[in-house]
Amino acid sequence: MLLYFSYFYNLFAIDSLISYNMDMKIRKLSIHLTLILILLFSNSLFALDILFVGSGMIDLPWTSNIKVGLEEQLNTLNIPYSLYEEHLDISRFPNNLQNKIYYDFLSEKYKQAPPDICVLTGNAATELFIKYNDLFPRAKKISIESHVENTGEMDLINLSGDYTKTIEEIQKVANPKHIYIIGDSAIPSRVRILRAIEETVEKANIPFTSLSDLDYEELIDKVSNLPEKSIIFFTPIAKTDENGNHLIPLKVLQAIYNHTKVPIFGTSALLLDSGIVGGYVSDPKLLGVAAAQLIAKHPRDTISNGFDYYYNWDLVEKYGYKNKIHEDSFLLHKSPTFYELYTTEIYIFLSFFVVLIFLLILLITSNRKLSRAKEHIKNENIRLENMVNERTQELNKLYNKAAKQSRTDALTNLYNRRAFFEEGNTIHSYRNLKRKNYSLLMIDLDKFKLINDNFGHSTGDEILKLTAKSIKDNIQKNDIAARIGGEEFAIILPETSIEKALITANNIRKSIENISYQDKKKNIVKTSVSIGISELLDTDITIDITLSRADKALYRAKAEGRNKVCFIKI
Repeated sequence: MLLYFSYFYNLFAIDSLISYNMDMKIRKLSIHLTLILILLFSNSLFALDILFVGSGMIDLPWTSNIKVGLEEQLNTLNIPYSLYEEHLDISRFPNNLQNKIYYDFLSEKYKQAPPDICVLTGNAATELFIKYNDLFPRAKKISIESHVENTGEMDLINLSGDYTKTIEEIQKVANPKHIYIIGDSAIPSRVRILRAIEETVEKANIPFTSLSDLDYEELIDKVSNLPEKSIIFFTPIAKTDENGNHLIPLKVLQAIYNHTKVPIFGTSALLLDSGIVGGYVSDPKLLGVAAAQLIAKHPRDTISNGFDYYYNWDLVEKYGYKNKIHEDSFLLHKSPTFYELYTTEIYIFLSFFVVLIFLLILLITSNRKLSRAKEHIKNENIRLENMVNERTQELNKLYNKAAKQSRTDALTNLYNRRAFFEEGNTIHSYRNLKRKNYSLLMIDLDKFKLINDNFGHSTGDEILKLTAKSIKDNIQKNDIAARIGGEEFAIILPETSIEKALITANNIRKSIENISYQDKKKNIVKTSVSIGISELLDTDITIDITLSRADKALYRAKAEGRNKVCFIKI
């Protein structure tokens, strides 16, 4: 459109020359203006076509975060681009014969418009482009975290194997007397990380013990009885539990966190929500940033190394590390202060107030002897006070709204995890003081992942909403219901015996069992829940102990076939 405009603008200028016999200066000016317009908007004509190829599934957090970091940094650098995304899903298609299928697919799909840059994440994507080096031969290729040999002219972005800063930060924050290292001693990529950590800890002269070769039950038993002033350093490892269930590293970490009393540190920012305190850890978003910096041709020594300081603020407070962590750390779960939330409004208000005070003083000084001026000043004072009151009320409303939103789960409108424990601790303290009883329900949707996988996350969200509605419909007004995890719910039933709690739990279970949701493709989706119940005991010092028994009962319900209500008799 711009080129058409410039073309017709030039024609108009030439026509004007002929019609009105313009001199040469005006003709040159018109040509210069056309060239300037073309240069100003040339960015839209030269956008980079970037092909992002992942080795795993499309929703893999590691790959997704790399892509987010790449796009954010390209936008920050004002680099015009179009991003195309492909995923090999190698975990489902490991056969090398698939490489030829991927090659033919990519060649045909991008035959008319081959990419300018290929960003390859992981071994499989990199190996595909090495094997078929005639695939987009003119494109610049950037390989991220591949650790593949003989990559040729590819630009490589791999996490540094130097964990010196990681261990130094742990020493500064936790000052441990002993480190228990957990990691995978079988998968080569994880073994490399495990050995690097062990060597770095040894160089730092910190006593350590490797727990990598223990089976799941031995590992849980070991971490449950670790001495004070020790810490756990967790690197990714999968295990098989006592029921034969394969546990991914995330589940292993969560189990360790639930059973240990000592802090857990690790290598990845992606694990911060699963029990890791934080530290100088890797962040896949920073690998995406590094790729964008390479595309922008930044010098190698200025490109991100994939590490930064991250902490889970809840755990920082839990272990008393608030004044020890790195000052430039990114803090997860740290609620902003009132000043941080309303900085702009506060400065606007103060500036406005200062200006008004200045005017008020000027009026008083200038019109001291005039009664009309005094009356005017009085009225101005009243007006200002009203404005301040109105603004204060508005700020209070905004603050109250924000406070309510911070305690409510956005999807189900139930309490969120934070609000549940705040309310729960209050009820627990009151019940202990007044010797009043309560019961607690732990609810988990059965096979919820299959619903997301088979029908999509939007259908999963609808099932969660219907589940929440069923819970609301079967509890009392003063009962506390919350969504405390992805598909996990918890309910506190004040002044309710275990017998009445069983009735409520079965009513909820039957109600959810009767849910029948039809999605956009006319599929009928049904679900069920397993429920664990516990009752407050005199020995329950905190609500966590009561909750733990309900959780164990929930797992028994799962083990006995799901769609059941169980409680553990004491």
